[in-house]
Amino acid sequence: MISQIYRIGCSQQDSNVIICGLQDNGSIVYDGTRWTHEIGGDGEACTIHPTNDLVQIGSWQYGHFYISYDRGANFTKMNITTEPGGWTAPVVFDPNNESNIYFGYQNIWGTNDGGSSFIN
Repeated sequence: MISQIYRIGCSQQDSNVIICGLQDNGSIVYDGTRWTHEIGGDGEACTIHPTNDLVQIGSWQYGHFYISYDRGANFTKMNITTEPGGWTAPVVFDPNNESNIYFGYQNIWGTNDGGSSFIN
């Protein structure tokens, strides 16, 4: 498969652990041994927790985010907001408190409990 990468997230613990959002080809995860296709649509923003690469976030267009707690083997939809997001809505872990994750829609939404609840 030939793909264009929209965004890439790399583990800070293991350089072989990667998540990529791909134009037209969803999001793929490399676990150190093989690539797997995990999230459909146009793969968009993605990131890996700075100190725990078991936690990974991927998305498809307009801010449809998914989170994994097992290094990308399984993803669960995050129900953040009904606001529209941009084509590539951003996601980032707070550099001062890695328990906080921020998502960009019309407003900035955040969670400090791994995605169980969100505030703006």
